[in-house]
Amino acid sequence: MAIRGFIPAWSLVQLTTVYKMIALNLPETSRLVGILLILLVGLLHLYEFPEHFRAAPYVGLSFLANFVGSLVAAVGIYRGSHEWGWLLGALISGVAFVAYIISRSFGLPGFSGALSEWAYPAGTASLIVEALFLASYLAVITGLAVAAPERRGWHD
Repeated sequence: MAIRGFIPAWSLVQLTTVYKMIALNLPETSRLVGILLILLVGLLHLYEFPEHFRAAPYVGLSFLANFVGSLVAAVGIYRGSHEWGWLLGALISGVAFVAYIISRSFGLPGFSGALSEWAYPAGTASLIVEALFLASYLAVITGLAVAAPERRGWHD
């Protein structure tokens, strides 16, 4: 049986489960990458906090919350918490990513200055780092990258 006449159904299943055949058994590296990326997300938001607080206090406070949450997520990842450290980091990165897109596409109440301002260097850097963290999180939760070897019976 073929899907749309091009790809056999069994090969589509194999393609979507390829991560089970490959694993990056570098838990310390995976954790370090996660910690560095989430800290960079937080630091970029802390850097932009004063300017955004002047423009719209609630946006500035959300940047400060992003920074504090990033610190907490980094501690969780450092401690090897697959459950809450990585998940908190993914939530922070995902919300920040979506909020940036919304603020540029539709605008936010009291923060109309950001509307259509896509060429903002700190914002672009933040989007890239957030996307990289989300990709790292996806690699960890699918098992492609090992960040908690004790849960898989793998060790350095």
